[in-house]
Amino acid sequence: KGSDWEEGSSSDGHSLSLHLLWHGLLPQLLHLGRTLVWSVPFTTMLALLCMWFGISFPLVFGGSYFGFQKQPYEHPVRTNQIPRQIPEQVWYLHPVFA
Repeated sequence: KGSDWEEGSSSDGHSLSLHLLWHGLLPQLLHLGRTLVWSVPFTTMLALLCMWFGISFPLVFGGSYFGFQKQPYEHPVRTNQIPRQIPEQVWYLHPVFA
């Protein structure tokens, strides 16, 4: 079980937002300066950014906090210490043919 939930959730939350910002919003800002017809309005981009930081980013932190507070799952069955024998594959089930 990890102990640093803040760092994990922060890196997850920022990695998606930076990816979306780099590939989605920055090209749109460049197109706004050239006044292209198909560019998204600035207020729509600002609303998406506010929704990200107001809704999605806090949910990432909340899910990480409550997820790290839970006890880890126990396996429902006991694992046998002796490994079972796996039979030889038939030739037509080989990954090359299947």
